[in-house]
Amino acid sequence: MIQARLETEGIEAAVDERGLFELADEDRHAALDAMVAFGAEPPFVLVGGELACSGGIDTHAIVEVARRVAGVA
Repeated sequence: MIQARLETEGIEAAVDERGLFELADEDRHAALDAMVAFGAEPPFVLVGGELACSGGIDTHAIVEVARRVAGVA
């Protein structure tokens, strides 16, 4: 869902849609760090280390953050 929306918007990105308990090692640490640093609540989405949405999936917010991170106008 997220990958398709980003492609529709012309944003190239590697999307990893896994739950917190599916993550391991560095990926899990990054997710847990985001929960602490940003007060993120699952489900949440990180884009380039920025919290795009928390407590639910907001594709509009994800696209906005992805545009900023990718430098797409």
